[in-house]
Amino acid sequence: MKRILILCSCFLLVAVLSAQSTTSKNESSTSESIDQTIKQAEEGLNRLLNKFGKKKKDTPANTSKDDNASATSSSSADEAMESSPQVGQNEEIYEPVDTPTQPNSPESKGRTNAPPLEDVPPFPEQDFGNKPYTEKGVVGKGAFGTKSAYWIKESHVTHESTNMNIHQYDTLTFDHFGRFQHLKSFHTQQISMFGFNQNQKKRTLSWTIGDSIFSYNPPERRGIRMANPATAFYEGITEEQAEKLSNDMADATNTTLKRKGTDEVAGKLCEVWESETKNEDGIVMARSRMWYWRGIVLKSHSIGMGVEEKTITTTILPKNGVNSTTFQLPNTIKFNALAIPNY
Repeated sequence: MKRILILCSCFLLVAVLSAQSTTSKNESSTSESIDQTIKQAEEGLNRLLNKFGKKKKDTPANTSKDDNASATSSSSADEAMESSPQVGQNEEIYEPVDTPTQPNSPESKGRTNAPPLEDVPPFPEQDFGNKPYTEKGVVGKGAFGTKSAYWIKESHVTHESTNMNIHQYDTLTFDHFGRFQHLKSFHTQQISMFGFNQNQKKRTLSWTIGDSIFSYNPPERRGIRMANPATAFYEGITEEQAEKLSNDMADATNTTLKRKGTDEVAGKLCEVWESETKNEDGIVMARSRMWYWRGIVLKSHSIGMGVEEKTITTTILPKNGVNSTTFQLPNTIKFNALAIPNY
């Protein structure tokens, strides 16, 4: 459970802070702090993968012309089982310069004055219960701690500087602890800043089949295929490795976790945890409150650098198994391999 908590809290942190990419480039001090936090987390992930013998492999730049979706789910699954996860290399960590400079000195060019960073305020206290919690899920089988389920959730992300609002509605069916997934996602986004207004709506269909992820946006007839990096984090790990991984991950991202109690979400008793991530100066950069059931985040609330994310599960129905046709790729869509650049 601790392994899942650390990994999910780190991924939530990266997701929240990644939304900062839509802000103005002039916010250099803030952006550099975000970049540094994310890159430190990525470096930690890479280092830990190497510790547990999960080496990265280069992503092939090209694939054959016959790389399309005409295969059935069973054949695609067999191919995916034989492939290895591909994870991109990390960028060099940016070290901010703390030496004061004169206003007109060459060193000061290109730098802007930004207000000092302040701690992200804590969440309001809530009187959670403390019922006996036993459904901790299976470790080492896949991304989820339960074998199969039908899962509906909604998420909402807001950003102060850009008046950005993102709403996403996801319907996910998975089997074999997440090794096979079919996701239907509807995404709306509104941005309003400096007289610029943008509204977008997008529907995405995706399939995770072993070590590969296939996705496309209807009504397009072309999609992408990419490696599934989650495989390297979740599969085949032992309890002992999980404990060491969680401790190293916490150190790499300067993240602490605290158990708050238990609470119900969508009729499931969850264990509630809070995470707190600080930068090297001891400033709290992000906080997350997470509700876990069988290793699945059924509810979350994250805040960091002006970005706020809330996710809530409306339906979660465990199953004994899922019909294999659910993971069959459409034969009318051509999926081209996406080469992940090495930085």
